[in-house]
Amino acid sequence: MKTVKRIFYLLVLLISTSTMAQQEGPGHPILDKYNVFETGGKVYISCTISSGNTCNGIDVFRSDDSLNFTNVGNVAGLCGSSSSPVTYDFVDDTPILNKPSYYKLELGGYGYTIVKIVTVIDTKVFGFQVRPNPANEKAVIYYQNDNNNEFEFVLYNLSGFQISSQISTTNKFDVNTAALTKGLYFFTIIKSSTQEKLIGKLVVQH
Repeated sequence: MKTVKRIFYLLVLLISTSTMAQQEGPGHPILDKYNVFETGGKVYISCTISSGNTCNGIDVFRSDDSLNFTNVGNVAGLCGSSSSPVTYDFVDDTPILNKPSYYKLELGGYGYTIVKIVTVIDTKVFGFQVRPNPANEKAVIYYQNDNNNEFEFVLYNLSGFQISSQISTTNKFDVNTAALTKGLYFFTIIKSSTQEKLIGKLVVQH
């Protein structure tokens, strides 16, 4: 009988833990949503405080090493509502470029959210960026595509022979370099609607 009771209590504990994990999914127990994303070279932070919850202001913190955080913005005053969910947005206009950034919110009186990671790639100098370059197993070519236009990526060897091509409406191309021989390659990124072309080079180093 004692064994049955122990099993019952364990089941209750597991269910309670699972429920808490689901509640914390958005990043904090009093949040319905918590999103951090990059577009157009800026980082957008959005959170929705659940109905029936309030906090004394919202502070946005950012770090480049996940350890040391700096306050980069805030929403002052009483946040949230006793009757309906309320959404708050913040834009980081000058984010850290070309390396992971770590964001978290401090909800006045209710502690911190979970940390979310985003990377802003600077493509303004050449119109694209290759990471890493030289590449070993894989390379990612990032380019500016705020409006989800269609672009074609074509990879060539030094003799001018086409190695591969792909189409994308995102802001990056994934290139499998593991199957390529060591050396220098050239590529073009062409906007399908206007035939605007970017030309770059990729170094493969196994």
